[in-house]
Amino acid sequence: MKKLKFEYRITFIYLLIGCLWILFSDLLLKIFVTDIFVLSLFQMYKGWLYVFVTGLLFFLFLKTHLKRLRIREFELYRAKENAEKRENQYRDLYTLMRLMSDTMADMLWAKDLNNNYIFANKAMCNNLLSAVDTNEPIGKSDLFFATREREIHSDEPNWHTFGEICADTDTIVLQNMKAMQFDEYGNVKNQFLFLDVHKAPLYDIEGKLIGVVGSARDVTKQKQSEIELVRAKEKAEESDRLKSAFLANMSHEIRTPMNGILGFSALLKKPNLNSDKQQQFIGIIEKSGIRMLNIINDIIDISKIASGQMSVNFADVNINNVLNELYSFFLEEVTKKSIELKLVKGLLDEQAQYSTDTTKFYAILTNLLKNAIKFTENGIIEFGYSINSTKTELLFYVKDTGIGIPEDKQAAIFERFIQADIDDKMARQGAGLGLSISRAYVEMLDGKIWVESMEKIGSTFYFTLPFKVEEQKIMANNYEIVVEKHNNHSDKVLKVLIVEDDASSAMLLSLLIDKYTKELLNACNGIEAVEICRNNPDIDLILMDVQLPTMNGYEATKCIREFNQTVIIIAQTAFAFAKDREIAKEAGCNDYISKPINENEFATLIDKYFF
Repeated sequence: MKKLKFEYRITFIYLLIGCLWILFSDLLLKIFVTDIFVLSLFQMYKGWLYVFVTGLLFFLFLKTHLKRLRIREFELYRAKENAEKRENQYRDLYTLMRLMSDTMADMLWAKDLNNNYIFANKAMCNNLLSAVDTNEPIGKSDLFFATREREIHSDEPNWHTFGEICADTDTIVLQNMKAMQFDEYGNVKNQFLFLDVHKAPLYDIEGKLIGVVGSARDVTKQKQSEIELVRAKEKAEESDRLKSAFLANMSHEIRTPMNGILGFSALLKKPNLNSDKQQQFIGIIEKSGIRMLNIINDIIDISKIASGQMSVNFADVNINNVLNELYSFFLEEVTKKSIELKLVKGLLDEQAQYSTDTTKFYAILTNLLKNAIKFTENGIIEFGYSINSTKTELLFYVKDTGIGIPEDKQAAIFERFIQADIDDKMARQGAGLGLSISRAYVEMLDGKIWVESMEKIGSTFYFTLPFKVEEQKIMANNYEIVVEKHNNHSDKVLKVLIVEDDASSAMLLSLLIDKYTKELLNACNGIEAVEICRNNPDIDLILMDVQLPTMNGYEATKCIREFNQTVIIIAQTAFAFAKDREIAKEAGCNDYISKPINENEFATLIDKYFF
């Protein structure tokens, strides 16, 4: 329009000037010139003057206009060039931003005011939206992708639930008009995600609000680690608390029998003590010693279990025989409390052949029966077993009519250190390790253990063991409680060397071996023992302590075996690990006995090798 206006303007001016010139110049000439010839000559000059002047003016106008056009054209060219440059820069910047955002592990996106995406990086498309590419989300909302995923995986309700229980954080950001942080979580592709989300209002170049921009980082592993750390901390604090309670209970449990042993030992020193009182005090000392030994054995067993040093040794056993022995063993104690003891066997004696770790099997049932007796004041204690229909599993049980166990503590009673923390208003004896040991033993034997109980009604402890039917045959009882069975030998025929650095232990051994001994020698360390053996090749028996100064018992045994292969060497030690028996045999010992030494077991060993 400007160009046309300019043309119209020039034409109009040219015509106006021409008309005015013709009109007024002819009037003036006619006034001053009367001669027609001169008048026509002036009119001719007047025409040339008009042409020259108007041509000059046209030239000046055209030149000025063209100059302006060239300036404007140059400016337009520069503007176009700058625009192209800025467009290239924008394109390069967008490409760089896209490349950077698509290589980031974090999710990035932008939405308009209608919650539709205007940008999303690859991490967002892959991890949250399951979009085909980064272009697919443009113009679509989260609901579109969530609905699509649920329809595709309609049989899996937890396939995509992300954000369902989270607040509408986009709206919250727009309401507050500031950058904010949110924790958002849910299932994506059937896997739980926890995201650390940051969102802020999005403005255009003119400062107008156009949507929301956001970023999210997958912090699922960190959150899980935090939760695990908190749980570990709570567990450690609970463990520390329970261990403190356990140690306090252990202190009580150890000091109580020690009080009995030391107290009644002191009373035995009093003069004029009649024989009945002596026997009563000795009985109390003996019971206190047995109680302390049981506590020590439990502590050793739980330590071996915790350190992984407890091994399983399978052997044939007759289940019915073991249960019969347990029945006989506990019958007297149960009868004293006026409780009925009942035994139920699920197989005939000739069918009850079974391969298991006899010691652990016996210990499981013993612990359960002891607990039943401890917590039952009257009624019935029933124990036994049954076999399932497929003959692949044995179900053992110990049922009592005792005080029962609260439901909220039934799972805890099998945990280590837990029982020391369970309130027991009746304050019964016990370290609280029996059930923990029993559970460990049952699991070592590939079984399961559990309890069913009601307060003030009673408890039933169950445990299962796998059962494989072998050749059916009657087997002898391979597990027996050792009873005194040696002959009372009056002939003192043995020459014995006691190797012991503890005077009281040496005295006890000398008393136990006295009825068999014609000559008794003593050594306080391994070097002295080896020297005595060199000088006395006719020694029949060496009672070798393991823990000795200068040279230990194993080393001394190896040295003795270099020059004497026939002498019987029995290792005696306070250690109670199964591996110590093997170590003793490897060193050259014939046998092994653990402290505290039981007189019957000791007599059985002497009979085994000499009578």
